[in-house]
Amino acid sequence: MASSKDKAHDTLDAVIAERLPLLDKLLAKTDVELKDRPFRATFEFIEIWVLEVNDGQGRQFKPTISAEIVTERWFAALYQLIERWYHNRYGESFRATSSRTLTGFVPVWSTAFELAVPREVLQSDVPGETVWLRFPGRVLEAEDPLAWLRSPPSLDQLSQAESENLRSAVNEVAARLRAINVAIMGIPNRDRTLSGFLVSIRSHLELAAKKAVAGGHPQLETGCWDLQMATECAFKSLLHRKAGKFPRTHDLDELYRLAASHLQAFPSEALKKLPKWREAIEHRYGGGTRVDLDEYWTFYMATLRIIESVLAPLVVLHIGEGQVKIARPPWKKAIT
Repeated sequence: MASSKDKAHDTLDAVIAERLPLLDKLLAKTDVELKDRPFRATFEFIEIWVLEVNDGQGRQFKPTISAEIVTERWFAALYQLIERWYHNRYGESFRATSSRTLTGFVPVWSTAFELAVPREVLQSDVPGETVWLRFPGRVLEAEDPLAWLRSPPSLDQLSQAESENLRSAVNEVAARLRAINVAIMGIPNRDRTLSGFLVSIRSHLELAAKKAVAGGHPQLETGCWDLQMATECAFKSLLHRKAGKFPRTHDLDELYRLAASHLQAFPSEALKKLPKWREAIEHRYGGGTRVDLDEYWTFYMATLRIIESVLAPLVVLHIGEGQVKIARPPWKKAIT
């Protein structure tokens, strides 16, 4: 005979199967990437349909959306069921599009090397049964970011100074990419315009990194346009949410002027390091002044700093501060 716990589990599965197709359709229409939908869907499911929670520990309450919610056991159970629904619904497509890394780059000996930064961290809890899932907004103490270099150079050929500079660069790029990632994940209630801007930020940053790794002319020049667009989308995201409108301009100085009152802290010196918008437009087609990797690295790091700062006022859910304990799904059995 099935236990009451099993029956409740089956009932919740049925409710998820009934409600999630509509919710998934809404997330798709607002351009939420497939790999991000399980986490977003869990929050939306709670906000729309969960009226009350009895956590089995003497607490009965109406859940509120907050950063702390991700640490709750009941949230973890719901997240697991929803993620499994996505895996069952999309199959290999879900697995293929669920990129677990953020793409960046770092220069070594005037050559760009790709950096694949894990979006999430899984830590074993009960072996073979449960894991802790975390989307960190920084590099954790136990991590070695140098291991995230794809096809790295011979690190033993680096001088001590070069080795220290590389480690510092890898740490900063990884930390900023993660901070931007969890900021985007923590911005709720998006309309199509805001979703489009946020998706574009990720896409342009990834393209800019890949063009650095490809190297040479006109890759670095066209990559400057991607950096321009990533920065522009960040400013326009802020203005759209806070002011309700944004100008149709590529002028980053003008966008900063309009957004300044909404910013808590801003690295204004970083904005001065970027090419002006007219030059960025020329770069879009591989024209304009030739750009070498050292210049491009300066532009790239300035872009990451700006975007992290501009997105900060939009963040409601501080995803990077929590972690979720989940039962290990079947396709993650090998992870330890």
